[in-house]
Amino acid sequence: MVSKQDILANLFRQKAPREICNCKGQLEADNLSNMYAQSFCSDEATLRGENQHVISFSLYSNPESSSNATKSRYFDGVIENLWLMKEMYPDWIMRVYSNISFTPEVCEIVCLDKNIYFCNVHSLPVLGKLLCISGNIQNIHPMTWRFLAMGDPTVTKFVVRDLDSRLSQRDKDAVDQWEESGYPIHGMRDHPWHLAVIMGGMWGADNYKLCLDVAQDIQSNLLQPNWTIDMYNDQQILGNVVYAPHRNKILTHDSFACNIFQDSIPFPTKRSNDWDFVGRIHAEGNTPTAMEKCPPLCRPNYGRTWEYC
Repeated sequence: MVSKQDILANLFRQKAPREICNCKGQLEADNLSNMYAQSFCSDEATLRGENQHVISFSLYSNPESSSNATKSRYFDGVIENLWLMKEMYPDWIMRVYSNISFTPEVCEIVCLDKNIYFCNVHSLPVLGKLLCISGNIQNIHPMTWRFLAMGDPTVTKFVVRDLDSRLSQRDKDAVDQWEESGYPIHGMRDHPWHLAVIMGGMWGADNYKLCLDVAQDIQSNLLQPNWTIDMYNDQQILGNVVYAPHRNKILTHDSFACNIFQDSIPFPTKRSNDWDFVGRIHAEGNTPTAMEKCPPLCRPNYGRTWEYC
């Protein structure tokens, strides 16, 4: 536990993102307790209090030095997903685990809303059981940074998503069913090409249903330096660390590969059209095309006529 005074003193010594960006009127504690569990994101996030529900993203490299199309793809992803979150996940907050510089363009996003938190991977708070030096994880596989919500004592439940995809009602309906199920871990597969046991940007967990100690052990294993970007992708890491030892704790929604992964269940609601799906990339030049009809086995009992389930 850490005191409110210690947090505020640390914020003064090491400027946090909202302070760096000179945001106005947003750094407030959400509860009046003098003691706080330490967030693995930032001292600003710690002041938010406990029982946080988090949508977690990674934003890495330096998009400020990238092409306009690349900047738009990821900066727009932060902004558009923030507004979608406020509409569909009104009690949740967004975390962006990032190594980017706080340029004026980035600061506009940092200051956009009190429900968005940038977690600077160069200077994270102490990371529980994770074996990192001074909270600096910039050399660890960047697509796993967003997994830091796992085991965070301030986070009750979290979902991991991709910035170049968009939150949707279909996504939220599946998450709602998972929350009601009692399972501590959730996964989704919603396209014929979604064949990983856990998709990197389509999963989540409840730290306290899982047990915080277990969640922190998983976090430590997810973020080990041996998971290098040139040898593994985030889905391979999840398969080894989360799926293999905890598969009986996972509820997975699957609209196409239920004959391969027979422990999955159908999505609870019908997709809105024949080309959209959870995890679809939104990028310039990426034109969606109609998908094949989903197998009858992957349709819910009350939706046997849903050809595009």
